[in-house]
Amino acid sequence: MVLATALASCGGGGGGGGGSSGPPPATFSLSTSSLTFNAASTAITPPSQAVTGTVTGVSSGTLYIAVQIAGQGVATVNNLTVTGTTTAQAQVMPTSAALLGPGTFTSTLTVRACTTDASCSGALIGTPQTINVTYTVHGVTSATTALSYSIADAPQGSDLNRTLNITSGPGDTWTSSSSVPWLTLNPASGAAGSTTSVTAALVPAQLNLLENGTYTGTVTLTPSTGLPQTIALTLSILRLTVDTVSPYIARSGTTAEVIIHGSAFSAANVTGVNFGSTPATTYRVVNSSELRATHPAMTAGRYTVHVQNTFGTDRTRATLVVADAVPFAAATLAYPDATPTTVRDLAYDAERRALLVARFNPAAPFGSHEVLRYAYGGSWSAPQRHAIDQLSALTLSSDGQAILAASIFNAIETRVTRLDPATLAETGFSSHPSQGIYSGMAFASDGRALLVPTFLGILGYDDRSRILAAQQQSTLAAISNVHMGASADGSRIVLTQGLSNPPGALLMGYDPQTAQLVQATVARRADDIKVNRDGSRILFDRVELTDGAYNVLGRLPANSQAAALAPNGTRAYLYDNAGTLHTYDLTAATVGGLFPEIGTGVSLLASPVLDTVKMLVTPDGGTLILAERSQIFIRPLP
Repeated sequence: MVLATALASCGGGGGGGGGSSGPPPATFSLSTSSLTFNAASTAITPPSQAVTGTVTGVSSGTLYIAVQIAGQGVATVNNLTVTGTTTAQAQVMPTSAALLGPGTFTSTLTVRACTTDASCSGALIGTPQTINVTYTVHGVTSATTALSYSIADAPQGSDLNRTLNITSGPGDTWTSSSSVPWLTLNPASGAAGSTTSVTAALVPAQLNLLENGTYTGTVTLTPSTGLPQTIALTLSILRLTVDTVSPYIARSGTTAEVIIHGSAFSAANVTGVNFGSTPATTYRVVNSSELRATHPAMTAGRYTVHVQNTFGTDRTRATLVVADAVPFAAATLAYPDATPTTVRDLAYDAERRALLVARFNPAAPFGSHEVLRYAYGGSWSAPQRHAIDQLSALTLSSDGQAILAASIFNAIETRVTRLDPATLAETGFSSHPSQGIYSGMAFASDGRALLVPTFLGILGYDDRSRILAAQQQSTLAAISNVHMGASADGSRIVLTQGLSNPPGALLMGYDPQTAQLVQATVARRADDIKVNRDGSRILFDRVELTDGAYNVLGRLPANSQAAALAPNGTRAYLYDNAGTLHTYDLTAATVGGLFPEIGTGVSLLASPVLDTVKMLVTPDGGTLILAERSQIFIRPLP
C-alpha cells in the first residue's frame, strides 16, 4: 500500500543528495522497529498501534510512504496523519483474532519513503526500513462451531460420533464440558500451543432414555487464559415408538380393530403386531405415525402392545385393557343430596366398573361443582366425591389411567386436573390463560384431547407431555359456541357451531396425523353430536344420522332431550321430552325418511324437568346410563 501527504516547509533544503558544501541529504526514520500484540482470546482483537515516521532534508512537495505487509499478523496500515512539521503517523491494525485463532503469528512491514513517485524509485536515505510484528492470540478455538446428530433405529457408529479439532494458544491448556448427559468428549482436555483431535460421542444408554424429538445443548471449551468458547449441539431422534392404542379398552371374547399411534412405522419395516404375546389377526401400516390392527378374542387382562420390526426395537407405552362385559341390572342411583343437579358431563370407566359424573349443585352455598364416582362390585356403591371449582367437563385419559377434569381456576385460567381413577385424589394439573365453560372434552387416537368452550378458542391437551395449549391459532380455533362428538377409537372428532349461529356455520374435523383442525366441505350447525365407535355413524342434534362422509342416511323423531349411539352404530337411543326412552333400528330401511322404532319405549320419569340430560352406552354395548337432574338411570340393553 502507498500513503501520501503534502509537505509544507520543513526547512533544510532539497532532497536527494548534495556535495559537502550543500544542504544535508534527505533522510527518513521510524519510531520503532518492532511491535507486539496480545489478544486475551479469539473474541477480542487488540487495538491498533501507532508508528511515527520522521523526515529531514525535505522542504516541500509530496511525501510518499510505501508499506509492504508480509505475514498473517497485520491486517492493514492506514490513517496517515501529519503530526508535525517533520513527522507523520500511521496506525498498524492487527488481523482479527477470531480469524487467526489461537497461536503466535508474525508479520514484517517493509517501509519506503520518497518524494519522487508512488513507487518510491528514488527513496530517501534510511529506507527501506522494517518493523517486525509479533502477535499472540491466547485462548482456545475449534474449527467446528456446531455439532448435529440424527438418530433413528439401529444407529451406526458414524451416527454416534463426530470429530473436531481444538487448537489452544501458546501457554494455554484447556478443558471441555458438555451441558447434556447424552454427549461425552474424549479427550476432555488438551495441552498448550497444540491442536487436539477430540471425539464428541453420543451416549447410547442416555439416548435410550430420550423421547423422539429435537434436543439442544452446548460444548464449552475453557482455556487457562482467555474466554471460554461454545459449540452448539443439536440432536434429532426419530425412532419407532408405540404411544397409544385407541380405544384402550376392549371387550373380552370379541375381536375388533384398534388404532395404534406412534412414530417411524413406515421406516421400520413392521412385521407384525402383538397384544402381549398374542399376535394380531390382521394389521396394516397407514402412515409413519399410524397403523391399524385387529386383536383376536382374548380373556380379561392387560396386554402391552408391541410392534414387531426388522430392527428388533420395542419402545412401547401402550396397553390394551380387555374387560369382561358386565350384565348390569336395571337400577336407579341417587345423588349424595336431594337438591336438583345440573349434569355437566358423564363418563364410564369400563376397566374399573365405575360411573363418573361431573355435576353442579346450584342449591349449595355459592354453588358447588364436584366429580362423583359410583363404583360397581355386584351393586353400586354410594358415590365418592371430589370438589373442583367451576368444573365443566371430564373424560378418562387416553390410557384410562387418570380422570381428567376441565375447570376454570380463579376466573382467570383453564385447568385440566388429573385425578386418580380409583380414589379421586388429585395427582397434578395443567393450565392455560383462558377461560370458558366447556361443553366437551374428548381424545383423538394420537393421545391429544380437545376442549371446546362456549366462547373463546379451542384448547388441546397432550396426554404425554401434559401440556394444555391453544389448539390452533386460526379462525377455526377462535370460533365460539362449539359442540363436539368423538368416536371411541379416536379416529374422528366432529365439531360444529350451535344452532344459534347463522346458516353456513363451520363443520370441522380433527386430523390426528397433523394435530390440526380441518374444515369440512359441507356446513352444518348442531347443539349435540354423537359418534359411534369407529366414526362411521354420526347423529346430529338427536335427529339426523349421517355416515362418516356426512351423507344423510335417515332421521329420528324430534323433541328429544338426549341421545346415544350403540358402539357398532346399529341402534340409536333417544330420551324424549315426556321422560320415555326409545330405541331405533339404524340397520332397517327408513319409512318416510324415519328409522323404525324397536318396541314402544320405556317410561323413566312421568313428569321430567326439561333440563340438561347426559346419556351414554357402555363400551360393550350392553348398558345405557342416563343422568338427569334428580337421579341416574342404569338400564340394560337387549
